[in-house]
Amino acid sequence: MSSRVSTTKLPPPLAAVWGSGRLFLVVLGALLVGAFGAVGKTLGGGHPLLEVVVGIVTGVLFVAVGCWSRVRWPGHPIGLLLVFTGYGWLAEDLITSDIAVIFTLGVLLMTASSPLLLHLILAYPSGRLESHAARVVAVSGYVAGFGLTAVGALFSRTDPLICRCPVNLFAVGHDPEVAATLTHVRGAVLVILTILAGFILFGRWRTTTPMRRREMAPFVGTALLLGVVNMLYGIVRWILSVHPHWLLGSLNEIDRVALLALPVAFLIGRLREDAAGAAAIKLFPLLERRPSMTDLRDALAHALGDRRLQLGRWDAPTQCYVDHKGRRLVLPPHGGPRTATQVRCGDRRVAAFVHDSSLSAAPEVVEAIASAVRIALSDTAADDMTRRRTLTGITNREREVLSLMASGLGNRAIAQRLSVSERTVEAHVKNIFRKLELPVTERDNRRVRAVLTFLGSVGLKDPC
Repeated sequence: MSSRVSTTKLPPPLAAVWGSGRLFLVVLGALLVGAFGAVGKTLGGGHPLLEVVVGIVTGVLFVAVGCWSRVRWPGHPIGLLLVFTGYGWLAEDLITSDIAVIFTLGVLLMTASSPLLLHLILAYPSGRLESHAARVVAVSGYVAGFGLTAVGALFSRTDPLICRCPVNLFAVGHDPEVAATLTHVRGAVLVILTILAGFILFGRWRTTTPMRRREMAPFVGTALLLGVVNMLYGIVRWILSVHPHWLLGSLNEIDRVALLALPVAFLIGRLREDAAGAAAIKLFPLLERRPSMTDLRDALAHALGDRRLQLGRWDAPTQCYVDHKGRRLVLPPHGGPRTATQVRCGDRRVAAFVHDSSLSAAPEVVEAIASAVRIALSDTAADDMTRRRTLTGITNREREVLSLMASGLGNRAIAQRLSVSERTVEAHVKNIFRKLELPVTERDNRRVRAVLTFLGSVGLKDPC
């Protein structure tokens, strides 16, 4: 008897429904957590209805955007960070509950969103803590946001800043002075960490390419505004220990607006990043004219938003790369601000282009650019122009949509060109992806790959 365990794999439609069902449960859970906090705020009084509604909407928006991100960009860690941040924000309102167990949980999570938000900002845009400084700040945030809060909860049967509360079941003693001191220390530490996170994020944005800056600008701008507001609030309340209600109230209002805008800013940046990846498609119509090295280099620089981009073709007699003026192209060393991507056809060198190192975070764009360079500079490209292949299963209308995609048009422009609705074009694009067997993966731009397949069908294919 074989010990091999067989597993049943769900068909794609059923898998999509099952995945959507799980995401629905995550969002529903966020609504329930928010409802507990809303009930506590409403029954406790002193909280305007608009504040309660905005609080729930903010947390649920984080969770919903995080779930959508997991569907749109599978495997990207940012989606989980958004979900956790949303839950942390909603869980903070549990401290307003009149039920002792829920109140105790709220005491332990009263600053849950702060370290999670720090982690989210430090990990943007890759979703990973890429530097030692970012990891230190993130870990320190968790220690302050969860560790100091838990230690303070041990010494206070009720939160020192909130009166008329149920008994804190986590407390082992009652020393309001110790609890208040830990609260002020925690606030001061989080202020310092917020300042450091702002410097790290701004430095990451400043040293990247202009194209990457445009993608990161909405999130970075919103995050910096959020950081400045929280820094001012913390300095006034936790470091200076003063409580001017008009100032703290104004800062709270700005903080709510910025926090509500942060997941939206993330979506805008991610969609811009997808558009940047699809911008490589605009190179392909140029290939039909067999561009010169100069035209190809200019097109690459424009598509990537990198004016310093250099392109060199492999010269077999001299065994080096030469640019459009015949000068030797020296490739930069690894680990620097500039990176060289070598284009090969099997074991044969074709070309190399030198670009900003931040482009390595978008390998699908690099792959598309490399394919365009191979098509333009390979010696076999001219012979490939005489061959024709067919796209199996693609209808005439879908072929027409695919050809317009290869011309660099987006869905809206294609809809206007064909005099159909944008939804119809989206349906055609989905059918094209399905028929070409292009699944959604984390590091794959299906639009670019579909265009590459189309170019192959008309003979202008990647020779490798």
